[in-house]
Amino acid sequence: MTCVISYKDEDGNIYMGGDSVFIADDQLFTLGHPKIFVKEKMIFGFSGLLRINQAIQYTFDFPMHTSGMEDIKYLYLFISSLLIHLQESGFAQMDSAFDEGSFLIGYNKNIYLITEDFQILQTNKNYVATGIGGDFAIGSFYILENQILDPTLRLKIVLDGLSEFSFNKKSYTILKLDCQGNSGKKLVSINKKD
Repeated sequence: MTCVISYKDEDGNIYMGGDSVFIADDQLFTLGHPKIFVKEKMIFGFSGLLRINQAIQYTFDFPMHTSGMEDIKYLYLFISSLLIHLQESGFAQMDSAFDEGSFLIGYNKNIYLITEDFQILQTNKNYVATGIGGDFAIGSFYILENQILDPTLRLKIVLDGLSEFSFNKKSYTILKLDCQGNSGKKLVSINKKD
């Protein structure tokens, strides 16, 4: 199963992990690159939506976050600008949702889930997951909620569980965006053999 997960520690550091699987036309592909990345003090994780992943990573110019602007307002501006960019590049219709999945954004010590219809959601938990395995990941996070664990180990346990009980025995990566928004540090890169 494909899944992207994220966890925020008590200092506001954001950890994000994801597999390397892409499913299209009932075929499973192992990607040569992670589905998570850091750009301009934001960390992103995608489950599906590789075209949007690639647009944000390579061609999209982020709007400016002006002084005094609330983060949620900035993210609304970000998503609106992204939709215009996708439309101009021939990918999106402004009034349609994508059936290809949702994605996660870590920004300014918070984690946001961007749904298929581009709603911006922030939960009351310090973890979130999306993708086919998202519900399983949330359950795993819940069980680990009161455990004192290093955040990287927490994500590794969740991702290992997803891998153990799904057809996805492929690799995954965990990145960290520190609470100042500094560049993502690769913490774990696991390559599993079939």
